[in-house]
Amino acid sequence: MSLEAAEGGGSAHSTVGFVAPPPSVSSADISPARGEKGDRGSAELSHRPSRLAALIMGSTVLLALWAILLPFSDRSSFSIHMIAHMGVVAGAAPLIAIGLAGTRFDFTARQIWLSPLLASVIELFAIWGWHIPAMRALSESSLPFAFLEQVVFLIAGLTLWLSCLGGWQAGREERRLAGTFGLLFTSMHMTLLGALLALSPRPLYGEGEVSCFGVTLSAAADQQAGGVVMLLVGAVVYLAGGVTLLARTLNAPQPMEDSSR
Repeated sequence: MSLEAAEGGGSAHSTVGFVAPPPSVSSADISPARGEKGDRGSAELSHRPSRLAALIMGSTVLLALWAILLPFSDRSSFSIHMIAHMGVVAGAAPLIAIGLAGTRFDFTARQIWLSPLLASVIELFAIWGWHIPAMRALSESSLPFAFLEQVVFLIAGLTLWLSCLGGWQAGREERRLAGTFGLLFTSMHMTLLGALLALSPRPLYGEGEVSCFGVTLSAAADQQAGGVVMLLVGAVVYLAGGVTLLARTLNAPQPMEDSSR
């Protein structure tokens, strides 16, 4: 194409065959619904400094919990368990999800059936199931079961947060709106379980005294402290996440109407 054609001042034959690409189509808009992999635009998002920083922070939190807190603490302490538990599902999981959302590592993107509300129900069964006294005792007495418990917490947490934050560009706003309800529901059942544990008239997990960061606690006080941790963190983090998603959905720019109509 000549310079005259690029500037629009050339003859008619100099502009024949030049067709400008539609302004609304870009490589970032390619999605699996169009028969493409849909990872090109999403992969670009993963290289943003904020996403990379969130991924590093989430991995650091996870490493600190699994390599420092749990191995060098009293495993019979319920409050230590609850700090590690909430650190995984409400600390590491959302940060890692922010870094992975919309990339080829987002395992919820192609699962249309995996809604945020369903992911919240999955996390409910995972968390409440591992807090049955018999399961808690099994986790305390067996390292393989303790490892399995932590992996289940991480997978359940990532599934919930990715289902709320992730997905391909097309339909992401709908996921955010559904994610609001999913996170609010999670906040409710986390708060309920935390309140039940904190207000229980008798200890459900073990007897005797335990050590929490060098402080000796009775079984009842240890359980109450763990319940308070779950109550506060579950209420604050998931409620804040739901409100943030709702605010982003309400503040999202409206699509422009087709001027040709």
